[in-house]
Amino acid sequence: MRKVHSATVAVLAATAAVAVGFPVPAVAADQGGTLPTQLNIWRDGYQGPVTNAPTILASQQTTSGATIVENVFDFGDGTAPEHSPYYSTRHTYAAPGRYTVTLTSRDAAGNTGSASQVVTVGSVFVPAAPARLLDTRAGTGAARAKVGPDGVVTVTVAGRGGIPASGVTAVVLNLTATNPTDATFVTAYASGAGRPTASNLNTAPGQTVPNQVTVPVGPDGRISLYNHVGTVDLIADLEGYYAPTSVDPAAGTTIALGDARRVLDTRNGTGAAQARIHGGGVLTIRPTDLLSSTPPAGRSAAVLNLTVTDPTGTGFVAAYPGGSARPDTSTLNFTPGRTSSSLVTVPLGPDGTVNLFNSAGDSDLVADLQGFVATNSYPWGSTGYFTPVAPTRLLDTRNGTGGEPARLTPGAWRTLKVAGVGAIPADVRAVLVNVTATGTVGSGHVRVSYPGMMTRDTSNLNYQEGQTVANATLVPVGSDGCILLDNSYGGSLDAVVDLQGYTTD
Repeated sequence: MRKVHSATVAVLAATAAVAVGFPVPAVAADQGGTLPTQLNIWRDGYQGPVTNAPTILASQQTTSGATIVENVFDFGDGTAPEHSPYYSTRHTYAAPGRYTVTLTSRDAAGNTGSASQVVTVGSVFVPAAPARLLDTRAGTGAARAKVGPDGVVTVTVAGRGGIPASGVTAVVLNLTATNPTDATFVTAYASGAGRPTASNLNTAPGQTVPNQVTVPVGPDGRISLYNHVGTVDLIADLEGYYAPTSVDPAAGTTIALGDARRVLDTRNGTGAAQARIHGGGVLTIRPTDLLSSTPPAGRSAAVLNLTVTDPTGTGFVAAYPGGSARPDTSTLNFTPGRTSSSLVTVPLGPDGTVNLFNSAGDSDLVADLQGFVATNSYPWGSTGYFTPVAPTRLLDTRNGTGGEPARLTPGAWRTLKVAGVGAIPADVRAVLVNVTATGTVGSGHVRVSYPGMMTRDTSNLNYQEGQTVANATLVPVGSDGCILLDNSYGGSLDAVVDLQGYTTD
């Protein structure tokens, strides 16, 4: 491990970016002596979040005037503490997470003192052109065979579709279940990890259902997909990946908008002509133009909740960058008369546009902007570093997980505390969650926001009578550490919320 002869400590995150603020000294009480010790940690290049984010600087100070003969740096990640006569050192973290860095100093007289600070190790997002990584119908990425009951298909993602062969913390996929023989659910998780008690998408016999999933990548560069009952074909299309840092100019941090905005509604002419999109047609939108405070060069991708309503046929919508050829992938599948939604993170074309292709029938399209990827040109400093987690259940109104066991009745809302819960830090900025509606009576939509958010005509999850349906959403966390589920426009339902990751400054 390299020694740096200066009054700083540089800790590098090899597989994750470090997100901390300006120096906040942590001063220890004396431990068996009179050696006040101070540890300062901050990120190098505070205004340069992409290439400089993995480096934090830390300085050791003492006001005693004594000669320091030893500094012991414990990085909080299970590695052996480093004993050093120097004031600084360099360390590499192997995984994202929250780490307590502790410095213990000893002077020539044997006096000691220690101080600690917590750092958050996160990741930056790299948008990717849509690419098919798995299709069990065709033998792409796995055997040409349906996944059976309690079956698991393991998919190599590292080194495919433009994903680096190593150093990737998570992948963002559009996961689709098709041709199911039973009502089932699918769970996505890191290869080699224990299967979590959470789900990513639900489907019924004969349905084709998509959902965006953000999946931690196992140490072998693979992910696992579990099917509960019956048999089902699975399809996975790449939307991007998370890594510690990247030289790709499109790489950046994930910014959740404080107020989601409707940027497209063909029913009333928002963002495009007031006209239904026909089968084989392409609609071009500019989803981030409303972000007047951010230069276009500072945005590389849009996070959209895409909805198809009143379709006359069976088909799919594909979202892809403006100015590029349409890929052989899909974003959202639909059937006649159903309203369906799915989250998508789609790269912006050179002119800031996104294309939406409708494969069949006539449909209305709605898109709500939930966030965007901010590159190094983003002017507000650094924020939005992402930490993926194994899927974790935060709320289940059926059994009281996360609160009292009570259904969401028409017009009801539920506040859910997330900051400081489980793996989520108290200073969380936004959470990426999978929201499921089940046991639905009537039809409607759920809006996920935070307490105090301005009411807007947006939605996150659309449901119909008797349906179990899920959708991922990126939602800011309120100043009270909570998010809000609002069922103001529909029937009654049970709600399930599973955590996929979180962002921090």
